[in-house]
Amino acid sequence: VSRWRLADPALTLAVRNTFRRRARLAMTAALLAGAGAMFIASLDLRAAWERAVEVARQDRFFQLEVRLRGEASQQRVLAAVTSVPGVRAVESWGTQHAARVGRDELEVQQSYPDGGHGSFTLRAAPPQTALIAHRMAEGRWLTDGDTNAVVINSMARAVSFRDLALGDSVALRVNDRPIVVRIVGVMSEPLTQATLLVTPALMAHATGASDRTNAVRLQLATGSDATGVTREVTAALARIGVEVRSVQTEARIASAQGGHVYILVFALGFIALVMAIVGMIGLASSLGVSVLERTREFGVMRAVGCTTPVIIRTVVAEGVLIAMVSVIVAVAASRVLSLTVGRVLASISAQELTLTIAPSGVALWVAGLLIGTVVVSAVPALRAARLTVRDALAHI
Repeated sequence: VSRWRLADPALTLAVRNTFRRRARLAMTAALLAGAGAMFIASLDLRAAWERAVEVARQDRFFQLEVRLRGEASQQRVLAAVTSVPGVRAVESWGTQHAARVGRDELEVQQSYPDGGHGSFTLRAAPPQTALIAHRMAEGRWLTDGDTNAVVINSMARAVSFRDLALGDSVALRVNDRPIVVRIVGVMSEPLTQATLLVTPALMAHATGASDRTNAVRLQLATGSDATGVTREVTAALARIGVEVRSVQTEARIASAQGGHVYILVFALGFIALVMAIVGMIGLASSLGVSVLERTREFGVMRAVGCTTPVIIRTVVAEGVLIAMVSVIVAVAASRVLSLTVGRVLASISAQELTLTIAPSGVALWVAGLLIGTVVVSAVPALRAARLTVRDALAHI
């Protein structure tokens, strides 16, 4: 480095002085690199989670799910909802709580990887449904001829059925009624609770009630207002004596799926901010000490006619070079941090996350770092610019 000759003499001096005190450089760059790695990793995780949310959104072709307070006649509910303007398609997706039964006929309670309760939902899924993509990770989708077939989603597989394979039978208890089903497929359904899907006929057999439903999914016509349709559907069902318990919109579903990880992202971002402040204080201190050590050098520069802008540029360039060294370390460290935290998050949520470097995270960090570096470098740079030959002689 001492032999480098650059076109700008000020930059040459900055490069040489940056690597003159390697221990100081390592300490200052490490503080900034830690903050940068934390910041970039937080945006990497957010980008990976948002990609998973987008995949889940693309797999849903319905915009509203209406849950009823109790069960009602399926034909009457479908007829009432279909009559509402703006509804393009409607399907019954009845839901029931289900539990796996062990060999001793006791309910098997599983837990999520984070220790949470691992119950799952049984849903009556129309075999010819046009409202979900039903991308199969293994096996096949339901058919009209199935009598005891069940499709489990990826969360159910991770939580309650890791010990079973396609073709295996499993005993369930639905509304205190035991049934035995055979696993025919595993559906890839990211960011969704553990769910088992059966045909409406099997659901009727399991519950002992046919032509009943407690949930419907609606596909809206292009340009329809979800809020207005929700209001009209609620009124239409009320006219036939059916009370609506809740309505889930596409926006609410996406918000619920994406909101969980933002707490972690904000926490990592806050830690990065605190570390960045400490790093900037360290950088300002490092440059201040450097200016003090080079008092005679700046005096000589003054004696040979060096101007104030050149001296300021020398100190600021030194700060920028230290910051750029930290960026290289930060990008490398962020990969390790992203993969580590990503694996933990994927394990807790039982989801697959594809982690890549988010260019926006790197760009934002570099931009913020450069602005902060120029600001904190200004004080020692101005102090160096005010040094005179007399100050240098007095320092000897």
